[in-house]
Amino acid sequence: MLNFYVAKMRGDDVKALAAVHARSDILAALAGSDKPIKPGRKPKDPDAPWVLVTHIASGRTSEFLFA
Repeated sequence: MLNFYVAKMRGDDVKALAAVHARSDILAALAGSDKPIKPGRKPKDPDAPWVLVTHIASGRTSEFLFA
């Protein structure tokens, strides 16, 4: 399994950070979030919540919005 960091974000601020074992970034986002998510980019609204998933080994990032 791959290792990911899942950060619950609000604007540029990290509100919660978790290390998650998952097979993909999507599964990591689902495992690290208590709400439904959908693919998307960081919102322009500085108060909007979103999820940042980082693959620990490669540093690749994925962004998700709360559905």
